[in-house]
Amino acid sequence: MRPVHLLALALVATSLTASCGSDPVDPGPDTGPMTALIDGDSFVAEFATVSRSGGQVFVNAGASGERAIGFQFPDAGPSNHFVGPGNAVSAGVTIGTSSWLAVEAIGRGTITVTVLTGARIEGSFTLTVVGGPDPATLELTNGRFAIDFF
Repeated sequence: MRPVHLLALALVATSLTASCGSDPVDPGPDTGPMTALIDGDSFVAEFATVSRSGGQVFVNAGASGERAIGFQFPDAGPSNHFVGPGNAVSAGVTIGTSSWLAVEAIGRGTITVTVLTGARIEGSFTLTVVGGPDPATLELTNGRFAIDFF
């Protein structure tokens, strides 16, 4: 299965879990395990998950309003990861039934991992995701995450 399909499935699962309600995994940055501004609106995750598989790290978080953010990148320890041609990095956002992606030549962004151990991941991100229906793009700024592995 292609990475974009895996990300889309992960985002759908995250969105469904968020709507069922879960407790936060760990108090992270700014009162959630993941926080960001989505086109200037605050996103504070109610829960987040992180996993490793096939040399990739998968991070997903859900918040109220059926909103989810997810991304995947190579399992390379603390480093910068860029969305772009030739990079195995992708990201997505779902709000209700609408979705936006950043992968290869669609969208852009940076995910910076500052801590990656067998038990925890921390870092930041800035992304432009494309999709819609309206608006056609979303800007994710001031993104931060601090999540414990299960």
